[in-house]
Amino acid sequence: MKNKKVIKQLQFNFNERVSFIIKRIKTLSKYTNNTPIAFIVNDFMECIGTLTISDFLRSKKNKYLKAKNVMNKNFSYVYKVNSENSILREFEKTFLNNDPNIRTIPVFDKKKKIIELINFSDFQKKKSNINIKYVPKNNYVFVKIPARVSFSGGGTDFSSLINENKIFVISTTINKHIKVEFKLLEEKTQNLFIDNKKINLLKRSNFKKYKLIYKILDFYNLNFGFNLKIFSEFHRGSGLGGSSALTVAIVSAIDSILFGRVNLKHVINKSYRLERIDTKIKGGWQDFFTSVYGSFCWIEMNKKDIQVKKIKLSKKSINGLENNLLFFKFGRPRSSSKIQSKLEKKINDPKNDMKKMIIKMNKVTLDIKSALIHKNLKKLGILQNKNWLLKKKMNKGITNNKINNLYSKILNMGAYGGKILGAGNSGYLMINVEKVYHQKIIKFLKTFKFKNENIKFTTKGLQISNKKL
Repeated sequence: MKNKKVIKQLQFNFNERVSFIIKRIKTLSKYTNNTPIAFIVNDFMECIGTLTISDFLRSKKNKYLKAKNVMNKNFSYVYKVNSENSILREFEKTFLNNDPNIRTIPVFDKKKKIIELINFSDFQKKKSNINIKYVPKNNYVFVKIPARVSFSGGGTDFSSLINENKIFVISTTINKHIKVEFKLLEEKTQNLFIDNKKINLLKRSNFKKYKLIYKILDFYNLNFGFNLKIFSEFHRGSGLGGSSALTVAIVSAIDSILFGRVNLKHVINKSYRLERIDTKIKGGWQDFFTSVYGSFCWIEMNKKDIQVKKIKLSKKSINGLENNLLFFKFGRPRSSSKIQSKLEKKINDPKNDMKKMIIKMNKVTLDIKSALIHKNLKKLGILQNKNWLLKKKMNKGITNNKINNLYSKILNMGAYGGKILGAGNSGYLMINVEKVYHQKIIKFLKTFKFKNENIKFTTKGLQISNKKL
């Protein structure tokens, strides 16, 4: 919001009485997501705090208190130069740590003067709502997006860690995909085809089961009929980043229908918001970036932004890696969000020194990158084992005694190392071992219902077309 008059009305001097401020901001709440909030400034018009009704209530409704005595000094704000990604993470931090009801963040100039206000309801949504006059650019879109395999850094890609630390992640895409087909209809009906079912989305009878899909569609508020068809070559909840890949696929399909083109970074940020914040599915950032960009991704995350660079590996190197790696599917699909929630609580617990753990994990990730580039498969396997041991220390919920015992026996059978993919406890087990030991390990794990699958790495990420791929 850039309405200078309203922005001026929402600013109050730090010596102003709280009772007066509360009365004023109640009348202006329609400009701040229906949540009354004041921005407290000093005599130089520098913003130094915020004031809400909650702050007033905590002051025991003392009418004579001044804003400087009650205001929240630890408030969220951004600068004009902030990236979309960092603004989104600032909103997320506000909802989790400060006041979940605050949905408005001020934008500062270099002198900490307010030049704009961002409402969460409007953020990332400038062109999303479709009115009668608007004509979609496409009538049909087909999207294909790959699953991902994380090599190192998983579990450290939470916003709360990125906001305070530099984080490194290595992840790559594989030959398992989610496909989404979006087709406009002349009639107003809105249908979802998934799990061999046809669902009338307008009835909302399956909201709980397909909450993520409903949240995505609610964000866009589409007023025309369509068929949304979803096909998946793997189960969501199996440690391959399926939930995030699905979100990206639907978001990119709708953006392509509405606007004719897709901004990859915008799609990633919007998808994260819809899955992690709006639907409250816990997890990190790597899944979105890897599935979109494809191939072996080196992901650097920090307070300012998240950047992706491709790790250049020859076909010979990739073939050698594929010949060494074994993948086993085991257990039932599970809710990774529950496991990630426990990890997030541990991360945010001040008793746990996460900085030391992150330094160790970043070092391992850098070494894994070097091992990949220099085709040192044995060193890679040893580092994968080191990575797995660190990940277990971070979150005990990712494994159990059965998995630990089997893993130890596999190492004794000649394996260099390995790890469980994703949030853990079930899904996929990746093992790095020379080909001569493959059949022995496959036969051993088969007795424990671990199914060997032929997984290959791919170079393509998100693909969008006006015909089936």
